[in-house]
Amino acid sequence: MGKFSERGHQGGVLWGVKGQPTVLQEANVRVDLNREWVSHWPFAPTDHRSQFTPKRVTIETPAGEVVEQLDEPRDSFAGYVMETPWSNAQVAYFAGYTMWTYLTSPFILARPGVLTDEIEPWAERLGDGCA
Repeated sequence: MGKFSERGHQGGVLWGVKGQPTVLQEANVRVDLNREWVSHWPFAPTDHRSQFTPKRVTIETPAGEVVEQLDEPRDSFAGYVMETPWSNAQVAYFAGYTMWTYLTSPFILARPGVLTDEIEPWAERLGDGCA
């Protein structure tokens, strides 16, 4: 397995609450299917890109010059509340770990050694009384 890319629209109330309503609104995402690594670009309103790993996040120019760096990014959220704004590197961390999980899950489940068993069917009752 290699890398996987997608072009996406990321929206929702969270980005505005964090002071970053449009930074990843229209962005490309590239994930590594073998290790926890993600890149988003453009990091609006610039043409910068992010590089995410669990231990380090950077925001870089297209030439690879680091303009913002955050080591041990998870630790940077200590003491934050819902209304605490995020830096670009913190946005890159959150978006990186979430998109890596979302986009790699189908591939991870197809790896050798992953076993599944079918369970008994489950019927849900819908609100109108139909099953």
